[in-house]
Amino acid sequence: MNLKIHPLAHCLPSMPDDQYEAFKEDIAGLGVLEPITLLDGMILDGRHRYRACQELGIECPTRTVSDVSPNDLVRSMNLYRRHLTGSQRAMVAASLLEPFEQEAKERQDATIPEKGQKGFKSNVREIFPPHTKATDRAGEALGVSGRSVRDAKVIQTEGTPDEIESVIQGDLPVSDTAKEIRARRAETTAIRPKAHKKPPKKKLLINETNENIGWAAYSWNPVTGCKHGCSYCYASAISKRYGWSFEPQLHEDRLGPIETKRKTGKNNRVFTCSMGELFGPWVPDEWIQKVFDSIEQNPEWVFLFLTKSPERLTSLEWPKNARIGATVDTQIRVDAVNKSFQELANTNPNNKRFISCEPLLEAVTFPESLWVVLDWLIVGAKSEGKHKVQPNLEWVESLFWNARKYGIPVWFKDNLIFRPQEDC
Repeated sequence: MNLKIHPLAHCLPSMPDDQYEAFKEDIAGLGVLEPITLLDGMILDGRHRYRACQELGIECPTRTVSDVSPNDLVRSMNLYRRHLTGSQRAMVAASLLEPFEQEAKERQDATIPEKGQKGFKSNVREIFPPHTKATDRAGEALGVSGRSVRDAKVIQTEGTPDEIESVIQGDLPVSDTAKEIRARRAETTAIRPKAHKKPPKKKLLINETNENIGWAAYSWNPVTGCKHGCSYCYASAISKRYGWSFEPQLHEDRLGPIETKRKTGKNNRVFTCSMGELFGPWVPDEWIQKVFDSIEQNPEWVFLFLTKSPERLTSLEWPKNARIGATVDTQIRVDAVNKSFQELANTNPNNKRFISCEPLLEAVTFPESLWVVLDWLIVGAKSEGKHKVQPNLEWVESLFWNARKYGIPVWFKDNLIFRPQEDC
């Protein structure tokens, strides 16, 4: 029996890998002591128990609920059994706002007099005081302030995928992150035009990345979604958590001249399609060309691409300000990357080529023919929230010393214990 996860179950962060392994070991010895909870045929509570049972090949007991608020159930069954920070609880509260907002609306409708009755023009703040705001009620239920919930809502609606994921996993505080987003909003808000003038064309802005993608200071997602189905995909996890579609799609409103001004001390590199795969066989040529046209309109920026479909790279006419990258997480990917990079070195010698071994899941060996056409190497661990699954040190050392042998700059990600970071 394959069960789907209820969207509300994703309000809480996933269990770190080390905790999950200990949890699974406990289930292997004692079995499942608490059945998982189903609502409408989906797992509302117990997704980690269900996963452990599937991996162990044992039966997972279930119970079905119907006449219950799913928001209340998720909150009550998870809040106090998980060691969540205040920022993480604020993000959960922001995800569970809907019933509190409905309650606030009903309370306000019942309190404000009908039109024509005495007191109709009463001050709404007196009728509906601040402490009754939905965010305050949600915050009280989760043990945080209403202000923290409002900060979390700003992050969910205006934050970058990296910012959202970092706060959910407890890596960034909710207040500081919301403050930075509000400051960014203030910088980019245009002056409202006069009524007789046409509104200005919407500005195309790109997002700043955090230390999780230190090798590029900005990210841009004109195309999102992917069909590779990698188990460790952070983009898929973020999309699932917030109910976003992960089906491949082109965002026309994200094409054109970029208005973002590069900040002092920031590099001009833009990780392109960080939330998707631009070169998968399912992507129409038209989408790729539209992205390339936009790149040519922004010569002051350098656009970096990563793909797990290197076979398609050689059939394209690449803009001069693009860097061509491929992911190599296991040895089986090396041959296809080598073949494509060999051809690109002849047809597009001015476009730098790089490989990202993140996550490095096993020992990988590059032939000399690949090393000599490589311009840059990135190596990283497997990130699961705060927990970083470190690759074997010998795998990393082998890549590092070979890169030194061929004069290739190396960028070790911040999630590695040892990390030189060299530009090319």
